[in-house]
Amino acid sequence: MMQPRRCGLHGITLQVRFRNCTTTTGVRVPSNMSNPPVSREARLGHVAGIDLDRFFGRMNAPTAAAFVRGICGDEMEFWLDIDKDAIVREVRVHVSGCETSRACAAVAASLVEGNSVRAALKLSAGAILDKLPRHYDEPEHCAVLAIMTLYRAIGDYLLQP
Repeated sequence: MMQPRRCGLHGITLQVRFRNCTTTTGVRVPSNMSNPPVSREARLGHVAGIDLDRFFGRMNAPTAAAFVRGICGDEMEFWLDIDKDAIVREVRVHVSGCETSRACAAVAASLVEGNSVRAALKLSAGAILDKLPRHYDEPEHCAVLAIMTLYRAIGDYLLQP
């Protein structure tokens, strides 16, 4: 079945062919796809056992924050809410990049939340890789990117006047 789609930016009307079915996520499947698409979040949360909705998103009033762009072009942001006893109460991350970067950021956030700043400083890229499933492509530089961003956010907290 052909459905017209109008591009809001260019004003062009496109014809897109869809099957007469939807996936479990409610996404209509293009007819030329053999397997229905699964969202990155659903696949990643299932594989890594991490509730991504808990960590992904922005924070309004963080105690500390950091942004790092990796050599691969992936961008990662961490926001930390740290209480007066130096306990990381909440972690939020935003990743513009590959699925592996998203997984590493989520694992780092899950390992840090609820722990002290001192315990967070003991976290390493190796600890992230140990928690990450083996099927991700080139996870080493993504784990280092997550640790760099986390350490920069912790440095932002420690260097506040």
